[in-house]
Amino acid sequence: MATQAVSQPLPIFPRFKSQILPILAAWWAVLIIAYLVSGRDYIWAILPWSTVTILMLWPVGYSLKVAYTNYRRPLFILGVLSMAYIPLAGFLLQSPLPYWPRLFIFLLLPLDLSIIGIIVSLKAAIGRPLPMFFRPDLLFGDGRVLVGGILSLVLGLRYIIGSPPMGVPFPVAKWDWYAIMFAMVAGFIPIIAVRGILKLLMRFRQIRDSKWSGWASIFIREGLLVVAVLAIGYGFHNAFLGAQPFTIPIFTTDPDFWPAIAIILASAFFLIFARGAYKRYIWQPFIKETLTQTFVKELLLVVGLIPLFYGFMSLLHMDPMHTKAGVNGLRTLGNSALLWPVGLPLILWGLIVLIPFRVLAQHYQRHAIVAQMAAVILPSQKPEHRQKLVKGMMVDGLLAMSFGQRRSYLVTMNRALAEAEPQARGVMTQTMVGVLADLPGPQRDIVMESQAAALGRLAPGERVTRMADMMGAVSQLPQDKRREFMAKMASMLG
Repeated sequence: MATQAVSQPLPIFPRFKSQILPILAAWWAVLIIAYLVSGRDYIWAILPWSTVTILMLWPVGYSLKVAYTNYRRPLFILGVLSMAYIPLAGFLLQSPLPYWPRLFIFLLLPLDLSIIGIIVSLKAAIGRPLPMFFRPDLLFGDGRVLVGGILSLVLGLRYIIGSPPMGVPFPVAKWDWYAIMFAMVAGFIPIIAVRGILKLLMRFRQIRDSKWSGWASIFIREGLLVVAVLAIGYGFHNAFLGAQPFTIPIFTTDPDFWPAIAIILASAFFLIFARGAYKRYIWQPFIKETLTQTFVKELLLVVGLIPLFYGFMSLLHMDPMHTKAGVNGLRTLGNSALLWPVGLPLILWGLIVLIPFRVLAQHYQRHAIVAQMAAVILPSQKPEHRQKLVKGMMVDGLLAMSFGQRRSYLVTMNRALAEAEPQARGVMTQTMVGVLADLPGPQRDIVMESQAAALGRLAPGERVTRMADMMGAVSQLPQDKRREFMAKMASMLG
């Protein structure tokens, strides 16, 4: 496996300007010309979907002579390609198919996004570390689980508190390509890609430079999430009506207008500041976050999302059509559809996706980020930055964990380093041993005992490689520290 040269700037996306951008520009030109010639609205939805697909599947490892499936696992490729169901569903919903097949096709959309998202978030779908900061396989699974859960929750709530159906048992989206494009560009992409990269960069700068550790980072990240969530809800609301975004007026004179605005703002405040306060409480480094803390974090997300959607859907029903029909205003039992056979299963599925399955997705993502940091990001840093990062991860992270959690992360780090290039592996091991040697004896012993347990869980070849690396790094320590290290290692082996 190839890794970034030691102490070299790490690109966000290798060869983006020289190779990928010209191809994307040519593809965009083709689509724009096709639209000007044909006038087909679906081209505008194809543009963002195809752009993201090209970026996520681009063979960035070709110039590094890394096998494609080493960093783009088959499950990840399946997950990316399955996003094609969004435009496919649009074509089928606008076809002359009977009602029941169209309902099935539409309801399959949130299931496709969430079920495949869960599969893509698993360990088997995440590739090996690669010398780039933007790793699509690191971000896609967790982001898609979040999007799939949100969409399931949105549609479930709409079937219950939306307007009553007219002429059919359960409403089916009439579909509008501009509405879907809006949901993708302003909702899906910010949640999966933009927010994912932002979180990685902020976490890195928090540990290395002690920056982005205040409320500003919380407001940006969580504020972006709130806006993107509302964009998904707005896009699919318009898709239901078959209307382009921003073409349906909202009556600000409706008596429930300001109460709906108040509910939206209160829910947004809860998501940004109340949930953000809990995030600050568990804070940095991110690896010390436990499964229980992640569960609480996702539970708070759901607690904030439900009233947010309630207020937003109430606001969207203050339009001329619903006002004329007498079903406008805050959603109540008297003006809601109450389609429980469809709405309730979607809500329950959304809760399952957003809580237990996202906890699992974030667990695997944290381990993958640790592997990327150990094998690629940290070796690319200047020595003083690398030492600070390693010390922060070790003192504030590993030593703050339980034995089982600490051993688990050390297994991940050692496996990643065993597959890294010798130069990166050597400089990382030397930095880790140097930081470890400077720790007080009791703390050093805790980490070394966990490291010994982690080495015992590696494959024989990986264990031999890492033992040799450590012995080489220990041999470069000053004599007194080397003697202490060797004595502790001998006691553990004895």
